[in-house]
Amino acid sequence: MLHSAHSALVLIWIASFASAQATAPAALDEAWLQVEREFRLRSEACGAVGASLALVEGGAVRKSAQFGLADRDAKRPVDADTIFHWASCTKTLTGIAAMQLRDRGQVSLGDLLVVSSPELRAAHDPQGWLSFATLQHAMQHAAGFRAATFPWGGEDWHPHEPKDWSQLVAMMPYTKVEFAPGSKFAYSNLGIVLVGRAIERASGDDYEVYMEKNVLRPLGMRSSYFDATPWHLRRHRSHGYANNADGSVRDLGAEFDTGITVSNGGLNAPVGDMARYVSFLLGACERGGDAEGVLARSSLGEMCEPTLPTGGPADERIGLCFFVQQHGAQRVVTHTGGQQGYVSFFYAHPASGTGAVGVWNTSSAGKAMQAIRAMCVEKLSLPLAREVVTIAPTGEVSWKQFSLRVGRDESATVSLAVKCPTGGHKVEQARATRSGDSFEIDLRIETPGKDEVVAQAFVEHTIILAPGSAASVRVRVALRERGAHYLVEPAFEHAATLSLH
Repeated sequence: MLHSAHSALVLIWIASFASAQATAPAALDEAWLQVEREFRLRSEACGAVGASLALVEGGAVRKSAQFGLADRDAKRPVDADTIFHWASCTKTLTGIAAMQLRDRGQVSLGDLLVVSSPELRAAHDPQGWLSFATLQHAMQHAAGFRAATFPWGGEDWHPHEPKDWSQLVAMMPYTKVEFAPGSKFAYSNLGIVLVGRAIERASGDDYEVYMEKNVLRPLGMRSSYFDATPWHLRRHRSHGYANNADGSVRDLGAEFDTGITVSNGGLNAPVGDMARYVSFLLGACERGGDAEGVLARSSLGEMCEPTLPTGGPADERIGLCFFVQQHGAQRVVTHTGGQQGYVSFFYAHPASGTGAVGVWNTSSAGKAMQAIRAMCVEKLSLPLAREVVTIAPTGEVSWKQFSLRVGRDESATVSLAVKCPTGGHKVEQARATRSGDSFEIDLRIETPGKDEVVAQAFVEHTIILAPGSAASVRVRVALRERGAHYLVEPAFEHAATLSLH
């Protein structure tokens, strides 16, 4: 018998897990072969010099593939240790750092940008909109700034990015505030640079120092760093490559200094380290470990809550530094990057506990990157989502308990009966695995929001596990508050192991 500390639930029926478990690995293997084949074909077709791709599941790299060369002149192939530049994927880690400081009371999402960066007052702002632009607006790419990058052009002499804060300050009078903060989405590198500036002002550390101590190190991203490559890692560093007008490819070298824009796009990392990052986003961290403590799950869920539409694919909306795509009832959290020849992506798909990371070292790979990301989501992640069938609630609720009963019939089929009241809760299967002669099933329950609690009516549902020699079924139930919707720290947890004799 399990007892919750909340009012009643709307329970789901979880389709036959064990039979799916028997077929899923083979289906996934076949899907991965299709993805890998397309990855290699598209990488070659777009003229990429080198690339790397990985599927992440259960806190580890489940599948991976490498293509081509990290250094064309040295004929050094891409391998699992190759370090790539991840460009704008950096923005999401910057957002995590800002949320850390928010949770510690050192910044507020409502802090005005002109307070942490008073030089911004020199921007062209005839409507006075900057007086309302906040840290949250900047993290949503909604602070009012022009889309994309800084107001200069050409490639023959100036640095690719401003190197010093003084250079950015000199551009402030030539920066126009184009719309009211919060009124729309407009991708803005400047906005994220201002978030990085706020992190430095609040923490007292240089951005790179803060990130190493508070994000990269606890996440276990040991071969990751910003800008200049540490000497001992140079043998793993990929070069970046750009396409000339005549179709040839030029080597941009291994080193790239993002200068004052480091918080916007300065991260370098191997695919394995990025897989650790995706595992953290999925909550696949060691309990009580350093990675789990990087950011509260509720705060991470807040970052992944969709707000303004971006005009991108799959009903894409911006969260706080993350892009959120909706695939039917399933949510994908993602970001891409493109800079100095490198093109990259990552995504996390909570419903299946999977994600993927991919990177190319050649600027012509943009369309290939978008196609492979979409294919990974469609072929690898969406099919692994747990089937959820809800039962419509009726009436009013006053009770707080449910029970479990397990049995096995003559055919050795195991059934797990769950008796519960209805009433506004949402329940889904978070994870189901078989270890030896035991099944382990995690159920995740959201408590109802205000005015969502309805009348109690006891119902019983049965989870059927295919015939086998299971001796026990362990069920863990995690209850969480509604609001952040997923990636949320459970408010309560209960577990029971039911033996079969």
